[in-house]
Amino acid sequence: MNIPVHEDYAGREGPTNAISPEIRYHIIIHSHYDPAWFTVREETKRLLEPYFVKIFSLLDRYPEYKFVFDCQTQVVEDYLDNFGAETRKEKEGRLRSFIREGRFVVGPYYAGVDWNLAGSAVLRKNLLFGTRDARALGWLGKFAGWTIDQFGFPAQSWQIHKSFGINKIVLWRGLGVDPEEVNTELALVSPDGSRILGKWLFIQGYRFGLYMGKFQEIAVRRLLQEGRKALPFSMIKDVLIMDGYEGEPEPDNPVALVRKIVELGGSAIITTPLQYLEKIEEELQLDDLPRIEGYQDFGYYSPVLKGVFSSRQYLKQSHRACDALLTKWIDPFSFIAQSFGIRQNWGKLEGLWRSLIRMASHDEIGGCGIDDVHRESQEVYRRIFRDSQTILMRNLDTITANINTSMGSGESLPFVLFNPLVRERETCASITLQVPEDWKHFEVLSDEGKKIPWQLNSRTAERVELIIFTADPVPSLGYKTYYLRKTGRSVEASPIDPVTAGKNWIENGQLKITINADGTFSLFDKALGKEYNGLGYFIVEPDRGDTYDYSHIQHGKVFSTREKEATLSCLCRGPLCARFRIDHVLELPSEISQDRENWGTETVSCPFTITIQIYSGSPRVDLDLQLANRGKDRRVRICFPAAIPTNELSVARQYDVAKVPINGKHLSPRQKEEIEAQTSGMVFSGMDLVPVRTQVVFHWADLSDNYCGLAFISRDNFECEVSTNREEGKVFQWTLLRSVGWNARADLLTRNVNAGWRIYTPDAQCQGNYSFRLSLISHRGDWNEAGVDNLAEDRLEELRVLSADQSCGPLPSSFSFFNMESGDVRVAEVTKAQDESGDLIIVLYNPSEREGFATLHFREELEKAQLAGLDEQPLQLLGDKTQKVLDICLGPKKISTLRLTLGDFFLKAGMPPVRKNKVRRNKVKNPPELEEAIGLTMKPMVSHGEVEAEKRRWQKLEAEYRRQRKGFDSLKEKTGLTQTIDRYRVEGGLVNLANTLKEAHYSYLLTLKRFYESTGLSDDTDRVDKEIRAMARELIALRVQKREAEIYSLFYENL
Repeated sequence: MNIPVHEDYAGREGPTNAISPEIRYHIIIHSHYDPAWFTVREETKRLLEPYFVKIFSLLDRYPEYKFVFDCQTQVVEDYLDNFGAETRKEKEGRLRSFIREGRFVVGPYYAGVDWNLAGSAVLRKNLLFGTRDARALGWLGKFAGWTIDQFGFPAQSWQIHKSFGINKIVLWRGLGVDPEEVNTELALVSPDGSRILGKWLFIQGYRFGLYMGKFQEIAVRRLLQEGRKALPFSMIKDVLIMDGYEGEPEPDNPVALVRKIVELGGSAIITTPLQYLEKIEEELQLDDLPRIEGYQDFGYYSPVLKGVFSSRQYLKQSHRACDALLTKWIDPFSFIAQSFGIRQNWGKLEGLWRSLIRMASHDEIGGCGIDDVHRESQEVYRRIFRDSQTILMRNLDTITANINTSMGSGESLPFVLFNPLVRERETCASITLQVPEDWKHFEVLSDEGKKIPWQLNSRTAERVELIIFTADPVPSLGYKTYYLRKTGRSVEASPIDPVTAGKNWIENGQLKITINADGTFSLFDKALGKEYNGLGYFIVEPDRGDTYDYSHIQHGKVFSTREKEATLSCLCRGPLCARFRIDHVLELPSEISQDRENWGTETVSCPFTITIQIYSGSPRVDLDLQLANRGKDRRVRICFPAAIPTNELSVARQYDVAKVPINGKHLSPRQKEEIEAQTSGMVFSGMDLVPVRTQVVFHWADLSDNYCGLAFISRDNFECEVSTNREEGKVFQWTLLRSVGWNARADLLTRNVNAGWRIYTPDAQCQGNYSFRLSLISHRGDWNEAGVDNLAEDRLEELRVLSADQSCGPLPSSFSFFNMESGDVRVAEVTKAQDESGDLIIVLYNPSEREGFATLHFREELEKAQLAGLDEQPLQLLGDKTQKVLDICLGPKKISTLRLTLGDFFLKAGMPPVRKNKVRRNKVKNPPELEEAIGLTMKPMVSHGEVEAEKRRWQKLEAEYRRQRKGFDSLKEKTGLTQTIDRYRVEGGLVNLANTLKEAHYSYLLTLKRFYESTGLSDDTDRVDKEIRAMARELIALRVQKREAEIYSLFYENL
């Protein structure tokens, strides 16, 4: 954009008497990296090559020049991927020299992950890989945190950073600072008391200093203006200028500006995040700064975009499936397998983790990119899942083939159950085995000959599906062998607590479920004598929002399955399990109206199914849900009324169980007015207009008054909310999916700005068949007393079964790697250290508010045991001699890491090496593909009418742009538009319209591509795809020009 100079400043730099030597200007030249947002990763990588050429040129020419490329080492990885081996080596060498000098900042992150949606292991490994990569590239200094566009933060974020030696951070969104207490230097405090220094970017975010040095005629005056804006909200006179944005075609060069300020008697430097934060430390004590505690998810000074918790639900399910597979199964059993002598490809495993971390980038896991981006994401998830399953099955197959299964007497078929948890499990397990056709009767025995209760689910000629109760428990983080033995007659060994069922009820010794005519059910807790009624109904609400945020509509009915007759059928009855199926069909509007104010008139039939089951001896009520989403523009939830007098919800999160207020925290009208006054003349990214009470959850949440409670478990969902109404009191709601058709829009009723691109995203309507796995638990006391965490793990991490041949293998029939006894301490990871040592890493945390103790029992003596940080660096030796038992004490909310050296651990246990070539394809069945595992069938649909609608929108904008452009040229010819105050308004408006026009054209092409794909026109698809990729560079360049226009508009208005 060609920014004109105001006539008062033409030929002058501005007044010099406004420059105070006491005010120091610190300019950070940076670029925010979104690798897959408005275009796919491949195209984003191509944009890096010319950008780095310009960075190198500036670094070569100016010794004082420094650059920050979002502190992600994947940026370097993506840039170097553009070249062949020889050129790559030359480019990397040049980059290394700037990194060693501290002028090109890298690390501490591998990728810019979403801190709310990424799991504990992803958060840790992201920092682990990022810091390691940065050191390998030559970074010699300390690290500073840099989270300038993450959508809020979990409470443990600062303890995680500090455990990597990072005690300072620059951050933006989510902070819940009251308007009357605004200060941009903060003490960020985690629940354990860990504190780090934070520089908050407040209202203006990370782009307010964009191209500060580009127009020298106004650069000095603009810099001084930004200083005047910032100083009232700072305790120091060191002003931070964020000179950058995202996707800008070239980096800024403010060197001449800095030199001019110094020449005029002022103080200005080009700096790095670490250098600026160290300057704050010189001026201020952490004890004197305002404390920010708890989960930061407030949309006061910029929208926190909590709708990403439920956008594109299929991505959330896919990510969680891959994360659980890697964390709970691949990492620990790869270590165990190597200890048995089974060679592992650790480089391959690290590559899978890196791929998953990339997918956790905030636009990708958030689901707020274009459809092309997320189709690629889903393909990456498929590959991660498939490759992980291959690694796991190879290891488990090889272990199984080497187990001594010779203890089965007579005609018996051995099978092995594997347990990924660090405690033994006495539970019900579903198993499928191949059996000879002539086996009419059989029984189930443990490897010690103990009879195991079982129940037949189904049988074909050569396959049986059973439920067994592992009365002889499966050892912790290990396996146990069982036998299916042919008998003269089948006898199902009775469990201690059998399940019984009637026409519409199921019960065991702990609870009773009664199903009503409308498909809701009551849960009666026998120990407490307490009943919960009206549980498990669906609601469908209109959603006029986008991928970033939900938005209600002015006039929209909420549809519900309550008081509508459902169909009930019994699927199985037996002593171990009883199962019922509840079917609903709702006639729903197909979409919202064209004016987005009400539902449309056309309807579609949408089926909803709940399978409800309870097991012998278990307090859980398990629910398997299926729904077919055939409509658009909706939010689908399942609801559970809970008459529990509490104003807090306990939610499982990364390394924590957090207590959050049910009603949330929101601003009063007076506070909103105060923020508006504070933001006058500033770059302002908007705010949330209504209280947003949704909470992000990792697997379970709990409503409790400390006497009794109701816990809610979910394998698949990140978002929940507790609403209150007169009829039902507290109602817990899981968001199953949000169905929206736009990347971003500016007409939401819940947010007052456009958060992204007005691009049509039909895939985000999430049409197709979805499955969800939930559970309910009624309990005494709070979540910790009830052991909700363990009950959730049992539901989410089922035992895996592998059939075996009878053999005298070298491995024992039952095996435990280690066992942990603890009431409070939890295990987050069991994995190999990320170095060549071969050490074992166990990451522990205490989510409770009291001191926690744990005892770890190992099979043999450890060679060395050390406490370490999350960065795996040793901190303290545990004991002065080898030991088989470790006693650990963790303070409230503390995270800790054990680093253990095992040495010849298994040889000492008397286990000979396994026969590595003894690998067989297991006879149970092939592992499922990703979509099968999570129960997903995507059915995206794009009609010719949708294509035409986008085409009309584009053409209408094109005609309007031509009209305004003609008017501007005519006015310029007549008046010359010499007054800058007039010209920037007109030209800035044209730039904004040009950006909107380009978005509409891009959106039309993307929609057309979806249509061609659905109709099988591959040649047309390829042609349009080339147009889309070519347009991506123009699209982001226009967006940057739009931001320039906004910033310079504010500059002149503030004069």
